[in-house]
Order: sequence, then structure tokens, then C-alpha cells
Amino acid sequence: MAKIQKLIWYFQNRSFSKNLKAERTKKYLYQSETPNHGWIHFYNKARRGAYFRPMYSTYTKNKISFKLSFGFIGITLISSCLYIVIASPYFQIAPSRVIIERSDMYSDVNIAYKAIEPLYTQSLWTLDHTEVQNLIQGLEKNIEKVEVTHLLPNSLKIIITSSPPKYSVDFPGAGRSYLLSANGILIPNRNKESQFPRLQIYSTELLESSFLDYKEAINPNSIGKIHDISKVFSVDFSTAVITSEVYYSTENELHILLENGIRIMFVLDNSLEKQLLSLKLAIEQTPWLLTSPDVTYVDSRIVGKIFVCKPADICKRNLIKIYGNSPY
Repeated sequence: MAKIQKLIWYFQNRSFSKNLKAERTKKYLYQSETPNHGWIHFYNKARRGAYFRPMYSTYTKNKISFKLSFGFIGITLISSCLYIVIASPYFQIAPSRVIIERSDMYSDVNIAYKAIEPLYTQSLWTLDHTEVQNLIQGLEKNIEKVEVTHLLPNSLKIIITSSPPKYSVDFPGAGRSYLLSANGILIPNRNKESQFPRLQIYSTELLESSFLDYKEAINPNSIGKIHDISKVFSVDFSTAVITSEVYYSTENELHILLENGIRIMFVLDNSLEKQLLSLKLAIEQTPWLLTSPDVTYVDSRIVGKIFVCKPADICKRNLIKIYGNSPY
């Protein structure tokens, strides 16, 4: 019965409840307000004017003092930034934060670390990459490429690449073997590599030196010509087997020693191409020139002429007279 009475009371008072609820939702004291969109209204021109007008008025009344104040603040900030970037130790290159790697097995990382010591305490932002390259190549002349990467705030990563070796070089009495790079620099042959062609260098200056590592033995132009001669022999004179090549530094000459003991002489100047052509024509006319057991050496240094020396005793005396008591 209680539930039935409750339902009867609900339906009797339903219209009264709805009217009361509607009255409560009406606003009598305040009008409906537009929602506040925050900073969106700041883009309204009138609102911007109302916001900045007092500031501008204050600025116009105190223009000189404002300029002096902001100028002083600006100079202070710029000076502080310059100090932090240039003079502050925060961006100075630290020895413990320098990484040097090599992209080949012929570069010496320890020498590169020694070379860049003058760069320590310099600012990372004022570092000149050309200076890094010059310092490393000054001590390690076989280096042909230096890549420098900044690692903020005070670190450097340097990757060095050596000029590739072209020849294996031995010096009597030095007790060490070397590789000759494509730019004519002597590289210590620490791994005892022997896959490169053998080149003997006769240089009084080098033989008298107590330290040969990373010294220039032959200028790059002569190295290129020596390589050209080797290519010509492999193509045009393929029957002649080269066992060794001898370079005379003072005369700038290359002597090729064949398997049968014959020596062929070239001078590495601008006429090298003509010398090779003269030798080729001579071999076409006298095919036995590079195979005869009687021939000691073939001199092609004079353009258009080929001199052949046959008597072994006389020829050896000639070589000693011209080149001295060469160990080769």
C-alpha cells in the first residue's frame, strides 16, 4: 500500500515539480554572458590597444631612460654570451674529450694526438678546421684527408685518412722496411706487408737521416710517373718481368731491373712519354733488346735515341762512375 500511495503522490505533484525546476533555472539578476576565450580576445585590435596604450605612454614619457636601460641590458647580455662562447672554459677543447680515429691501417693516431696539442684550451666555436688539418699533416705528411666533427660542449671527433701505399721500400742499414704512399711519404711497414711492388730509393739525404718515418722520399709528381711506367710495362712490354725498380733522388731517374738482369733507365721529366715511345719503337725494330743475355742496360733518357750497353764490366763501371758506389 505504501508503494501505491507513493506512485499516486508522484503523479499528482509531477506538474508542480516541473514548474519549480523551470523557475530555478531562470536568471533574474544577471544577463547571459559570452564565454571567455582567454588570449583569443588579445588579437582584437581594441583590446590590444587597451593593453599596450599605458605601456607606450610610459615609454614616451621616459624614452631616454628606457633606451639607456635597455641598451645597457642588451650590451651586458651580448658581452656575457660572447664571454661564454669564446673565453669561458665551458666550450674550451679539453684534451680528454678529443677522439681521433683512423679509417685505414697506415695512419698513426698517436702522432695526430701530438700534432693537435696547440688546439687545447681554444674555444670550440672559433676552431678552424684548416688549422687542424695543417697541424696533423705537418707531422704526418701521408695524411690526405682530415674530417673534424664538433661534439658539444667541448669535444672533438677527428677521422684521419692516409694516402694509400703504392710501393714497398727498403733502406740498407736502417733495419726497417717502409711503404711509400701515393704522395711520396715513407710509412713504417709495421705489418710487414709485401703485396706492393718493390721500389729501392737511392738518396744521400735519406740514408744519412736517423729518422725516416713520415718523411717525403719522392715528390708526388715523380710517384705518378713511376706508376705510369709500371702500367706501360704491364701492357706494352708484358714479356719483360720487373723484379725491382730503383729511384735516384739527385738525378730524378728511375731504373727498372728485369728478371733477366737487364736495366732500363728513364729520367722522370716532361719527356717521359717520348722516352717510352722511343723504347717501344726500338723494341719493335730489335725484338731481342730486352731478352738478350749480352745486354747490361738500355738507356732511354735521351729523347729519340736508345743506347745499349753490352760488355758487363764496362757497363758496371759506367754505372758506378755516374751514380757512385750505389748499394743497388
